[in-house]
Amino acid sequence: MDSRFNYFISKSSTLIYKLCIGKGSAKERLIESELEIRSVLRSPVPNKLIPLKDQIKQKLLYAGNSVDNKQGSVARSLYGKRNSTASKIIAEIIALHREVEAHIKYSEVN
Repeated sequence: MDSRFNYFISKSSTLIYKLCIGKGSAKERLIESELEIRSVLRSPVPNKLIPLKDQIKQKLLYAGNSVDNKQGSVARSLYGKRNSTASKIIAEIIALHREVEAHIKYSEVN
């Protein structure tokens, strides 16, 4: 069993639950879940999924027009974006979670 990624699964499960049942728009739910998002994005994932994790991180934690590309807040990153864009980011988080789950299940079989 590949237990290296169980922490990611645990944290992302909590995040997805909060994103699904939270009140407000998709943008508001992402902003309210910032601590969970940061925890998930610091968790290890399989090497082949790092680009997807980095893509989500770039969309949610960039610091705007910063020259040195420092991390900013989720609220600042979502400022001016449509709610439909926030919904797509939530879908990407769910997709990453499912891919890591599939990796764990596949590694258990082999």
